Amino acid sequence: MYTDIVSKNKRSEIMSRVKNRDSKLEVSFRKKLWNRGFRYLKNSGKHFGKPDVVLPKYETVIFIDSCFWHGCEKHYRPPKTRAKFWKEKIERNKQRDNEVNIHYEEKGWKVIRIWEHDLKSKDFEFDFETIKRKNSLFEAEKKNKFKAVDFCCGAGGLTHGFKAVGIDVIAGIDNDPSCQATFEKNNEGTVFLEEDITEYSPEDLELDLKIEKKDDRMIFAVCAPCQFWSVIQTNKEKSEKTKNIVLDFLRFVEYFKPGFVVVENVPGISSKPESPMEKFVAALQRMGYDSVARGVRDMFLYGIPQKRRRFTLLASRVSEISLPEPAGKTRTVRDVLGVANGFPKIEAGTRDETKFLHTSAGLSAKNLERLRMTKKDGGDRSDWQRKKAYQLPCYASDEKKFPDTYGRMWWDRPAPTITTKFFSVSNGRFAHPEENRGLSLREGATLQTFPKEYEFIGTGMGPIAKMIGNAFPPDFAKLIGKRIVSSVENI
Repeated sequence: MYTDIVSKNKRSEIMSRVKNRDSKLEVSFRKKLWNRGFRYLKNSGKHFGKPDVVLPKYETVIFIDSCFWHGCEKHYRPPKTRAKFWKEKIERNKQRDNEVNIHYEEKGWKVIRIWEHDLKSKDFEFDFETIKRKNSLFEAEKKNKFKAVDFCCGAGGLTHGFKAVGIDVIAGIDNDPSCQATFEKNNEGTVFLEEDITEYSPEDLELDLKIEKKDDRMIFAVCAPCQFWSVIQTNKEKSEKTKNIVLDFLRFVEYFKPGFVVVENVPGISSKPESPMEKFVAALQRMGYDSVARGVRDMFLYGIPQKRRRFTLLASRVSEISLPEPAGKTRTVRDVLGVANGFPKIEAGTRDETKFLHTSAGLSAKNLERLRMTKKDGGDRSDWQRKKAYQLPCYASDEKKFPDTYGRMWWDRPAPTITTKFFSVSNGRFAHPEENRGLSLREGATLQTFPKEYEFIGTGMGPIAKMIGNAFPPDFAKLIGKRIVSSVENI
């Protein structure tokens, strides 16, 4: 604790005179930008670090740095009082500047920093053309950067995983508007297009995104709705329209001929006789996708902490491609959930109003009692099913039917497949290993490998759980993205 040399009120008065925006120097600089035809945003709170000037067209941010607050080597003079306080304060500011620079450089944006003393100098002349020249260099870099379009993107699991390994996901396409807020909140710089690809045309996509045909660094990926091909017994009439959505996706592949194609779905799409997959693969090969790798893989073997068998296809017309190898290290429920991993104990019916969404569904008194009688760590309904007061009529005639319903997960095994109903103990082995409740929304998202800061925006548990359960696990998307990139680097 350090004592100030002036009173609290006096210090407040002094600091209130310090302008942090729209100084005469900044206004003069922005006028010069405007007069040279540059259109910009000023003091944009939507951009990381709140740049003084943002030039979206040129993917450039400009910061006008105060010599005092940013520790200019030429002019910074530390105050004589509270020396330790000011040293730490200025060092934190300089560290923050570096973090901001790295953020934009990783996105491929230009960062220009101008010292306050330079703007004050009569001899200072800013080379405005450097914005355009530097942009041309970035355009050359971007031409060689991998890009992607995420069809049926949902909440953005594949997009988030691709972006994490440096792939520039230009857009996500989905016909469900409830996904848009979540997708855009967590995937800055990627456009969400609310379109139904059974009706949307490749020509419209070309107009909307201005993407090129035969781009060897372009990836088209689709995680098509899988209800029709799922082994889960549901009414297939609702999913009839989307059962052949990979053939609608094929129209876009045929039109643009991207360098790479990715398809993810349930295993049934590759094994059922009426599946369109063989027709899809044959069309790819006719178009010159000479390398096609496909197969059913359990994502648990790739470090995803759940049993999730999925059909995956990778196709390339520019390189030899293969499916990723198993990770070697697997993860269980204990590795990602529980108090030690940041999940405090909660009761059934808890509503978490924070962005963390550690929210669990309520339970009836009888279901709560059933869970209390279910053994910890992997117990199931056989612990109470034969007690007449708790017996479930729907299973009375066949005790072995759907044995996982009302069951608890095991700590040291992977979770079951996270479905859109993972929050409901009556829809599978979705009860917590030891707490008397079902999985929370955040726990389901974590088992799907979404980072804890991923923010889900929805109108209730059901819609949010649907986004989570339908998602492509981001960590598996990272492996797919790395495999694609390395296939070209190894040529």
